[in-house]
Amino acid sequence: MGVPGLWDLLRPAAEKRSLIHLAVVDGFEKNLNGQRGYRIGIDASIWFFHSEWGKEGENPELRTLFFRLCRLAESPFLPLFVFDGPYRPSFKRGKHINQRQHWLQSGFKRLIEAFGWEWRQAPGEAEAELAYLNRIGKIDAVLSDDVDNFLFGARVVIRNSSNTLSGNRSKPVLNADGRDDGKHTLVFRADEFEKRDDIDLTRNGMILIGLLSGGDYHEEGVRGCGKLIAHGLARCGFGESLVDAFLSMEPDDFKIFLSSWRAELIHELKTNSRGLVGKKYVALAKKVPDDFPNVEVLSSY
Repeated sequence: MGVPGLWDLLRPAAEKRSLIHLAVVDGFEKNLNGQRGYRIGIDASIWFFHSEWGKEGENPELRTLFFRLCRLAESPFLPLFVFDGPYRPSFKRGKHINQRQHWLQSGFKRLIEAFGWEWRQAPGEAEAELAYLNRIGKIDAVLSDDVDNFLFGARVVIRNSSNTLSGNRSKPVLNADGRDDGKHTLVFRADEFEKRDDIDLTRNGMILIGLLSGGDYHEEGVRGCGKLIAHGLARCGFGESLVDAFLSMEPDDFKIFLSSWRAELIHELKTNSRGLVGKKYVALAKKVPDDFPNVEVLSSY
């Protein structure tokens, strides 16, 4: 879920870790103040989505959630589950979102409490709340298979290690014996891919990639603009200038800024003057809409 192909762009900076090793070493051995172990945040809505595959028992979805919690308990993490709140977007991934509480929510909350763990309700989207909690240090990482956590500002994301996910089946994380035991994963840290010359992506750069190549809030993006072209434009700094202007300018001034910003982006596609896009994309430059980017989509991040 999230911006297609973004995990692949970030993958060279990822660190392979055993989940138990991560929880013990980073949560206890490096915990010099002794206050707590390694705290991870989890978007409950993603677990609801995965639970739909459950087929056994009187309540297969809740049964699936129970066994997933059992598996999580094998590693000494301190999980915090976050549920979507009333102000989450009403439209996402090309469809309208039911604003009512998920029917599994009450039962899942009771299961979480039975395991001795915590949950909280976000004002809006859970992944935005998790990114905020990670950014201010209330949680050490977000456990997720949704790359959009980085677009919301998360600093550390542990990729969901479940081998039922298509991305993990095609590229499993193997242990030291070369086996897929489901207990090893990739840890992505924003500090690492921000400083690598071959990636060089910030939060604002990833937002630009989502706007150009498509994401949860606008699946199409700019027609014909794939992740590599979008990555090149992000490395040119177009994401930084766009988001900085959006956050600092009044709406009327921002509209004026967008006209010149868009012209500069189109010029870069036509000329590849900075050498980061790969080649000249004259035809693609002509496809950039006059109203790009969609400000409502930009504000969603």
